[in-house]
Amino acid sequence: MREIKFRAWDKDIKKMLEVNFYQYIFFQYLHYTYPQDNTLMQFTGLFDKEGKEIYEGDIVIEGYKGKYGTYEVKWNVKGFNLGSEDGDEYEVIGNIYENPELLERSK
Repeated sequence: MREIKFRAWDKDIKKMLEVNFYQYIFFQYLHYTYPQDNTLMQFTGLFDKEGKEIYEGDIVIEGYKGKYGTYEVKWNVKGFNLGSEDGDEYEVIGNIYENPELLERSK
């Protein structure tokens, strides 16, 4: 069973914030007055080759030196999408809020 964790991007201060479970519950279900300029991202339960947690919104490269590509981690109907099904080595190189240029270079 994977750990349920979140983080949030605060658009005002342009900083990634840790969000604990209770903050998430308040934010989602009780309409707690958590800053509305935050975007929640869920932990995928996966770690990159360096042991770093992979979150929704992260930018990962797959394979040795990105051999298989650069991807944004997204949620889809089947779960989190990390790119192709072939590669088994991922490395988090940034996220879509702090490093959007990393995706632009891969197009």
